[in-house]
Amino acid sequence: MAKTLAIIAVGVLLQLFAVWFLGASRDGGLFFCCRGVPDDIYHLALTHQLVTQFPPEEPGMVGTVVKNYHYLSSLAMADFIRVFHLPLTATVYQYFPLLVSILLGLTTVVTAQLLQLSNKITRLWLFFLYFHGDILYLLLFLRGKGLNFDVTIFDDATKLLAGPPRSFSILLLFTGLVMLLLWIRKRSWLTGVLTAVVLGSLMGFKVYTGIFALVGLAALGLYSKRLLVPALALIVSLAIYLPVNGASGGLAWNGFYRFDDFVAQPAFGLANLELARLAGAGYLVIIFAALYFVFLYGATILAFFQSRKTLSLLPKELVIFLLSAIAITGFVGTFFVQSVGGLNTVQFLISLYFVGALFAALTVSRFPKLAIALVILLTLPRPFYEAWGNIQMIKNGQGFFVSAGQLEALNFLKNNTPTTSVVALPPDLARQEVSLYVRFLADRPLYVAGYTGVLQDHQVAGAKERLDKPDLGKIDYLYVPKQYSFPSSGQKVFENQDVSVFQIPKI
Repeated sequence: MAKTLAIIAVGVLLQLFAVWFLGASRDGGLFFCCRGVPDDIYHLALTHQLVTQFPPEEPGMVGTVVKNYHYLSSLAMADFIRVFHLPLTATVYQYFPLLVSILLGLTTVVTAQLLQLSNKITRLWLFFLYFHGDILYLLLFLRGKGLNFDVTIFDDATKLLAGPPRSFSILLLFTGLVMLLLWIRKRSWLTGVLTAVVLGSLMGFKVYTGIFALVGLAALGLYSKRLLVPALALIVSLAIYLPVNGASGGLAWNGFYRFDDFVAQPAFGLANLELARLAGAGYLVIIFAALYFVFLYGATILAFFQSRKTLSLLPKELVIFLLSAIAITGFVGTFFVQSVGGLNTVQFLISLYFVGALFAALTVSRFPKLAIALVILLTLPRPFYEAWGNIQMIKNGQGFFVSAGQLEALNFLKNNTPTTSVVALPPDLARQEVSLYVRFLADRPLYVAGYTGVLQDHQVAGAKERLDKPDLGKIDYLYVPKQYSFPSSGQKVFENQDVSVFQIPKI
């Protein structure tokens, strides 16, 4: 057990480096580090909205309800903040990440015990869960580019906690697997209902994980001819999905674009192969696909090399659930794009890291010790490099910084203006995704902000018009950092070395 807990402890530590210093106090201001800071700030702003309002408005556009997004993870954290009066940033990126990361490991151990897997398989499962990542550095090395870890495409295990929707959904998926195993054994109607509710609710945490669970349940239901649990899970999913995502659009065929685009990346020096394919060597797409999956999935690709003996270690029902979901969502993620969200179907492929960890562990457990050691040595460089990069960013203060002067101005807005006051930002600032920090630090609605991020991704109508032609009649205050300008201004009510705040007079 000590070795098992050690794997969990190291894995949790590496994951926390990516989020622990988001919103940390530094030089009188706030420091946001390390990876995916614009998305992190959006999740903070969205959770802040949900503390006082449901359904939530877009943090960057007052009067617009959030659509085409899954926000149950933010709602769960907002409830804790509201009930227990917890601090926003610490709750979202310290308390819950620590809890989720630990529970993910412990849930995996419980699942392994229910499956009666050996300690060796359990530890390998945890290893792939906490340390998975690409081996693109090996491709670059083989291409004579040296030992380069800077090129990466998929999120590795160290980035799990940076996205609350994904981290919550993966934990709940594993929890649902525990309940599914109990239902398979006991066939209790209560366990079946709870399983359906847990797996069905995934649609509100992360749509891609929710679809994975529904596909697995549908396949299992067709196999066992027990359709009640899949039907109930579908009802729960639709009840959560349709009100928020009903207009999110569908899928469009994308062909072999992912493979072609991967090979054409300048860093790999393989563009000549893509030119050869375009010249008529169509068979090369098979090689492209092999390169794509092998080097992006790394050792996790071994999950696809199973035998009857390894699969016999798992209940047949679980194998049907997992392999059906892996096959169908993997196919969709590879060959389709979304009408809204474009290439975000890659989220299906990223999720396969986590569900493929079990099968990779089954395969590798049958390797000789030397081969297992080689797999571990090839896998570890990516997560440790990413964690070391996070440490260096923290040490050197690389990240997004809200200065003491900006905090002073934000506190002025928070403490000296009506709670319904609408704040506008300079257009150049409002276009930036990180501009949403004003929403939760000033605790005031924003006229328009974060345009190039979620407002575009969520296809929010009217956002560009607000940005290009602001209606001063709908704006109460202007928050203008010194490096920006606003086309119109009112009465200056606050000024320091960093920011000016103007009040727009009402006629």
